[in-house]
Amino acid sequence: MHFLHVKFACDGQPFPSLNGRPGFTLSQCRCSQNIVVDDLLPMIPQPAYDERVECVLDAARALAVWWNPGSISLKVQRIVDKSFMALTPKAVAFAYAFFRAKCMHVSIMTAMVPLTARLRHSSLSGWPWDTTKIIEYGWNFGRRLEWPDVAPAVQKANEHSRVVVVVPEVLHRLKHCHHGPKTEIFYYQ
Repeated sequence: MHFLHVKFACDGQPFPSLNGRPGFTLSQCRCSQNIVVDDLLPMIPQPAYDERVECVLDAARALAVWWNPGSISLKVQRIVDKSFMALTPKAVAFAYAFFRAKCMHVSIMTAMVPLTARLRHSSLSGWPWDTTKIIEYGWNFGRRLEWPDVAPAVQKANEHSRVVVVVPEVLHRLKHCHHGPKTEIFYYQ
C-alpha cells in the first residue's frame, strides 16, 4: 500500500527505491503499534484515551468525531466504536500533519511529492459516501500545516455542542433571541 494512502499502517516496512534512488530500511518506525488517541488529543477521557491510531484515517476519524457537536461521553463512545464513520477535510489535514511529524514513511514520501502535485486517492470501501474529494482537499490543506504549530490549537479546541449564530441587523425581529450557555448570537450591520 502507498505510504500516503489514508489506510497505510506503518509497521517498519522498507522504503522502496524511487527515481533511481536506492531503497532503505525503516524498521525502527512502527507508528501503527505505538500511537494512541492520547497523542493526538491529550484531554480526551478514558476509554478513548488508549484507543489505537494505526493510520491517517483513524486519526482523521477521531478528530472529526471530537470536533462534531455532541456531549463528551457520546464522542468517546463514537471514537471507541470503529463502525461509526466521520470524516472532514479539516480532520484529514490535521491527521496528515500529525503523521508527517510522527511517521518517517509519511514524512519522507510527502517530501518527495512535488508541491504542485495533486493526490488522487481512491475511494474507501465500506464508507456510505464518496471520500475521494474529502481526502484530496484534506491532503492539500494538510501539506501547509506543521504539527508542532497546530497541536496547541487542536488540543485546546472546545467545540462541544456550541452554536454560533450570526444575524444581520436587518432581521431586527430576531433581537429577542438571547445567547445561552451553549449559544452565541452576533449581530452585524
